[in-house]
Amino acid sequence: MSTVRTIGFYSTPPVVLGAAYAVYRMWFGGAEPAPETEENVPPPVVAPAKQIPGDKGPATAPPGAVHPKVETRVAVPQPPVQPAAGVSPITDLARALQLLPELAAGMSGNPLLGRWAAMTDVLPRLVAAVDCIANGQSPRRHLDFLAPVGAFSAQRVNGGWVIDPGSYGRYDRVTAAGTSIDAEAFAAAFVRLEPVLDLVYGQLGYEGGRCRDALTAAAAELCAVPLPAEPVHLVGRGTIYEFADGQLQALSAAQKHLLRAGPENARRVQAKIREIAAALGLPLQ
Repeated sequence: MSTVRTIGFYSTPPVVLGAAYAVYRMWFGGAEPAPETEENVPPPVVAPAKQIPGDKGPATAPPGAVHPKVETRVAVPQPPVQPAAGVSPITDLARALQLLPELAAGMSGNPLLGRWAAMTDVLPRLVAAVDCIANGQSPRRHLDFLAPVGAFSAQRVNGGWVIDPGSYGRYDRVTAAGTSIDAEAFAAAFVRLEPVLDLVYGQLGYEGGRCRDALTAAAAELCAVPLPAEPVHLVGRGTIYEFADGQLQALSAAQKHLLRAGPENARRVQAKIREIAAALGLPLQ
């Protein structure tokens, strides 16, 4: 017998607009909203209202826990990548935003990607999100348009709490959109937009830096997320839920976003990230 506890939650899903989402959960902070508790839940079987595990950012790791953190912003020597013959690189942000819907359409026929690509500030958002993920931070405030629909819920089973598998379905739509991206088409679009992406990245305070390096670090950060066996057990800590597994609780805020999408969605996202990284020649382990 089990009891489900529903809690309001605002989060990012799992790839950069194309991997705009592959690395959305590649190109993925801000203040987190207070949780909303579900009404009419019998008090004997329901714990106090809690937020989703790790929603306040990474907690102090238990003794012996190791955070699989990757080094960020370390330039890896690699040969320069040139646009395809007859295709000029785009150096103007306004022009890049104008062409983005067309480029997105070449990556995937999923309508969500076209909708995101039409946003007038999507490239700066994506670059800022990639920077957050590369540093292990939550990219939520930059990717609010990826927030899942519905509420997170925890299920009480045998006197303990586990993530209700139904919660993972909130991420299915965005995962499907991100993983529908053609890796080769994404790589071609990235190379063409790279001068603009480097310009935007430099405006974040990394003058002379390469967005490609931040993307590499972000991809490595997400691919390092371990995929736990289900069910995923939780423990209550005051007003929040934490992962019972010390290794999961020690993950970065960015990594926990991917973990919340569920093992199957996370597996699909990681596979797409590796596919895109290979197409771009990014040095992932």
